Amino acid sequence: MCGFSGFSQDLYVDNDSYLYARDVVVFVNNDIRLETPTSNIFMRGDAQLVQNTDIKIPI
Repeated sequence: MCGFSGFSQDLYVDNDSYLYARDVVVFVNNDIRLETPTSNIFMRGDAQLVQNTDIKIPI
């Protein structure tokens, strides 16, 4: 299962799941979490993964 959540990460890919993107930009505002080594993100063609650099780290 791939999901978008407002809790601890913005992009979450569950065990034995994947996110597949072709020729699109995937924008993530905060954290990316791949649950296990079998969680994957596949980028094909001109796909890009962009993560916001304005990350606020809690103190």
